[in-house]
Amino acid sequence: MAQMLRLLVLLLALVSPAVADETVGRPGFLIRAWQSDEGLPGNVVRSVGQTPDGFLWIATAEGLSRFDGNEFESIAATGVWFGRPLDFSRVFTPADGSVWAATSRCGLFRVGSAGLDGVIGDYEGPNPGVVARLFTCDGSTYFVRNDRLWRVGASTAEAVDAPSPAVIQAMAADQASQRQRGRQDKAGPPDRLLDHNGGTWRIDDRGLSYIAPDESADPELAIAFSGSMESLDMLEDREGNLWVASPIRGLVRIRHSRAVRLPYRDGFYTSPTRTSIQSRDGTWWIARRNGGVDRIENGILLHIPIVTSNTARVVSSIVEDHTGRIWISSRDASVFAYNPETQHVDAQFLDTPALSKINVMVEDHEGRMWFGGRAKLFCWDGTSLRRVNEVTTLENVEISTLAPGDNGTLYIGTGNGRIFTLKGTELSLVGNVESFPRSSVSKILPIAPDEIWAATLGAGLLLWKDGGWHRFSTREGIPDERLTALTLVGDDLWMGSLGGILRVSRKDLLQSLKDKTPVPKWLRLDRSDGLATRECIGWTQPGVFRDSTGCLWFPTSAGLTGVKPDDIETTAVAPSIHFQPVEINGVPHAVDGGRIVTGPGRVRLGFRFTGLSLSAPEKVTYRVKLNGLDENSRGIGGIREAEYQLVPPGRYTFEVSATNGDGITTPRPAIIQIEVLPHFWQRTWFIVIALIAAILLPLFLGWLVARHRMKVKIRELRLQGALEAERTRISRDLHDDLGASLTEVSILSELAAEDNHDESLRPALDQLSLKAKHVVGALDEIVWATTPSQDKLASVVEYLSFFARDFLKAVHIPLHTDITRDIPDVTIGPRRRHNIVLASREALNNAVKHAKPTAISLRITIEDGMLVVCIQDDGKGFAVEYEESGNGLTNMGKRMTDCGGDCRIESVRGKGTSITLTIPLIRRTPR
Repeated sequence: MAQMLRLLVLLLALVSPAVADETVGRPGFLIRAWQSDEGLPGNVVRSVGQTPDGFLWIATAEGLSRFDGNEFESIAATGVWFGRPLDFSRVFTPADGSVWAATSRCGLFRVGSAGLDGVIGDYEGPNPGVVARLFTCDGSTYFVRNDRLWRVGASTAEAVDAPSPAVIQAMAADQASQRQRGRQDKAGPPDRLLDHNGGTWRIDDRGLSYIAPDESADPELAIAFSGSMESLDMLEDREGNLWVASPIRGLVRIRHSRAVRLPYRDGFYTSPTRTSIQSRDGTWWIARRNGGVDRIENGILLHIPIVTSNTARVVSSIVEDHTGRIWISSRDASVFAYNPETQHVDAQFLDTPALSKINVMVEDHEGRMWFGGRAKLFCWDGTSLRRVNEVTTLENVEISTLAPGDNGTLYIGTGNGRIFTLKGTELSLVGNVESFPRSSVSKILPIAPDEIWAATLGAGLLLWKDGGWHRFSTREGIPDERLTALTLVGDDLWMGSLGGILRVSRKDLLQSLKDKTPVPKWLRLDRSDGLATRECIGWTQPGVFRDSTGCLWFPTSAGLTGVKPDDIETTAVAPSIHFQPVEINGVPHAVDGGRIVTGPGRVRLGFRFTGLSLSAPEKVTYRVKLNGLDENSRGIGGIREAEYQLVPPGRYTFEVSATNGDGITTPRPAIIQIEVLPHFWQRTWFIVIALIAAILLPLFLGWLVARHRMKVKIRELRLQGALEAERTRISRDLHDDLGASLTEVSILSELAAEDNHDESLRPALDQLSLKAKHVVGALDEIVWATTPSQDKLASVVEYLSFFARDFLKAVHIPLHTDITRDIPDVTIGPRRRHNIVLASREALNNAVKHAKPTAISLRITIEDGMLVVCIQDDGKGFAVEYEESGNGLTNMGKRMTDCGGDCRIESVRGKGTSITLTIPLIRRTPR
């Protein structure tokens, strides 16, 4: 029970009230307005249009801008028009993808690659007229001004007095299209717009209203604009949204809501709700989050408190059995039933105290009531109550959901992510779910013995199929894994979650498992679709209720939210992807023809993109892949950028696909070709030359060496011949006089050569070897201390760690190290690192020589811009104030002071010594 209460507290914390992006007028409409504080150039919006790529173009009194659903981009005029005020009156977006803007004084501009290009300048004379319509035909652009047809020429406009039949046909088609959206042939505000379903948006003295195609109902009035709506232009975009150019409210988007609210006499039910049902007589029974039950009958709300022991009880489950009896359970009290005579609830089964604190109730196909709680399961057949004697299996297990199946099977879900079946008296575990997270099972939906669906609060959607469990998580495309409800309508699975209401085709999910194909389309409804809050918290039973009209009702923290599955109209338009300039090593580069060449050498690539979905841009998710570097595409959620570090030379293709909130994915990924050029030494021709040189150079060097050796051998032979001749002469001259003496010297020399192992020379040789080692070691240290490449702080830290370990290993003293990994990229200079190294060596040497420790610890950290080296031993310690300076303490302090640092010595007799050396670090200033 405690685990369930903790989970409930977590849920309540997650469902804190949030401000919706949409302003809700009547329940059927969602209204969103943008003004200058959100990037719109000005609040006086005069016209709006949409190009085939999905961008929205907005003409305001302050200029022209482009809108992708997230950001506005102002389009500046070029040439002589740069910086001049342009009073735009209307924007045109013909089918060829071009964008034109007309001013209030006959001016006409076209959006080019660099900005707005002036085609026709403003007319300063009287009665200039305005460009009312613009269309294209056979590669030419035509417009209508003052009821006269004109063609845009190379430098000016030309009047067309005798248009061709093709131009007349194109003009008639454009006129019909413009009138459908309410535009007149002359300047003036629109009064109506006919949408793609045949419905009509109308603006009159009452405000903005909508008339359904069949006209069977009264016009629906968008109450947020009641009596105060003024429009200069209207547009229905390709996703079915209505856009209004308002001179007062800015840019306005109006959508039909996909969600409904539960009405009653005093308005709409908005109290935080845990669960609800509608009984067969049409009465609503709603469990409030703060306790008790609200009963709505004939539009009249009556609150029924549930109080025991002077404590208001929170309802966990409501069930209407086959007799029409209303059962109510509480997690911290008894099971109750509604008494229609007293209009109160009465506690049941008072003679069975164990039947209390029930989480879930359900009626099976045989009319039996089942009650589940913590380590308890009861069955009531209408006359007797029995407890299932499987307490050992369900011990310390919280039963979170129950679901009746065929042939008397009862499915049991638990708070630790287990699913059991109970048939007769046999309780068994369904499959092995050890590999899944132990998330609470919120709902079980058995379709057949070999097809069992289960919603979990954290592990997504589970399916028992073909003798094993399959999981659908965010990796498989599910928008949210925290599922609180599950039901089947037709062939669609509907789920409540903490991230909104979800829908997916059951058939498509099964097919994806069979074919190992990507998961199908997931529909997600949230605040952008009319939900007051996206968190569906009704993970009690039932978590979702289907009323007699087929509407699904989900409990939320803002009341009951209803969805009519048959009325959900999804857009068939996939998001079109637009790339922003690619950042190469932090510098933006325009994408020219979908190809970028950069380099040489490794580069950092940053891609920025937007999937155009004007209905709900915040719900668009993306998958990216850099072919040549990534093996598989990866999902990045709603993030509209991707970065790759140190991309090596080569040819790459960056791919990005977008999926909108209705689950529609771009049919083909948008791509950018990237070529990273190598350095010249990485090119093929250089490598070939290098390989040839690598082969020929040794041959040439071998020939030179052989030639040199031959010359040396010839010189040696000549010298040897000369020496032999001279030796012959000397032997001949000295044979008689020095022969005997030389023979004696020769013998003595041979004896000395034989006695060349004189032990008296060994100490001197050993001393000479030791001195040489010390000289070599000192030379290595001097070279390290003066080498500029070793000025990095990381090198100093590495050297200190290596020296301490090597030094203490020789004297058999254990070393404990605590060295930070967060080492900044700074330099400290040769003098300061020399001092810190010598001071650290002196500290280690003193500890070994005087303290007689059993262990020494070395801690190196970065604190407040200082390098801190702390050497601590557990030796005998000393009194610092009485210690003489012969042990090098004074030298350590002087060394640290000379380099701007500090040396702090702390020691207690018998408890060891701690020496802390600090020096300031000078960080590299960012460029």
